[in-house]
Amino acid sequence: MMLKALLEGNESIQYKDGTGWKWCNFEELFEKNFKLLPNIKQYHHFRFNNLPENKGKVFVSTKSGSEEECFNILKNNSFNHNDLISIIPININLERKLYLYKKISKFVDVHYRDIHFSNPNSNVMQID
Repeated sequence: MMLKALLEGNESIQYKDGTGWKWCNFEELFEKNFKLLPNIKQYHHFRFNNLPENKGKVFVSTKSGSEEECFNILKNNSFNHNDLISIIPININLERKLYLYKKISKFVDVHYRDIHFSNPNSNVMQID
């Protein structure tokens, strides 16, 4: 049951009838709502809890089974995890589009190839 809840919360966000992607601005979300975890590199285990009293808290330890420390990393107490995340417009220059088309598109399923990796300038580019 727990695994099912986790899987339901981690669905991709698609548009264009499920053929496109939206890129979320997580940097803005984290910067606006959360504080940095001090000395994060010393910790190897992180635990979060969804109980209301643990909202914004992270439990950390330096090794498995060792004593945990609790940090409240929530900067904004009115944070609502159901709020929409802003979407980042993706602007890729022509050089990058050509690279993706020539080098990467061949690894994408044919059905999605033209959607994500169409030839940006078929007059300029010749495919090997």
